[in-house]
Amino acid sequence: MMATYIVRENPDEPPFRRCTLERVEEEQSCAYAKQFVAWRDTVCQKALASSNVILLNQTRLKVANRYYEFYVSVPEYHKHCLGNGDHLCIFSVFIETMHKLREHELNIDPPLLFEPPPPPPPPVIEVVEIDGPRLGEFIRR
Repeated sequence: MMATYIVRENPDEPPFRRCTLERVEEEQSCAYAKQFVAWRDTVCQKALASSNVILLNQTRLKVANRYYEFYVSVPEYHKHCLGNGDHLCIFSVFIETMHKLREHELNIDPPLLFEPPPPPPPPVIEVVEIDGPRLGEFIRR
């Protein structure tokens, strides 16, 4: 199970410090967030255990699509809830999941880089000797 965070918005702070993530000690999730967490835990388990970047990116897309499905189906109050202290909602679960997937991606060793193959050798040009007078011979006469 992943740690849970709430996004807090502080309107008095400058824009780059306006939103912060705070760890939630006790579960105070809404029903939609609980459904999202249960789905997330099953889907992300395989990707977080693997070092396959393709599987990780596919999981990231699944999470984004599932968040959108929740977003369009929840009541208006839950769509714009940034975790302002009353409960944990789907946006906080989404941000936490994407953060965890990104952290796992950064821990994966990059693939080995191989030197490109050497360029092919230049084509061999065959010089053909032609019998008969050459251009210089005509000019000298």
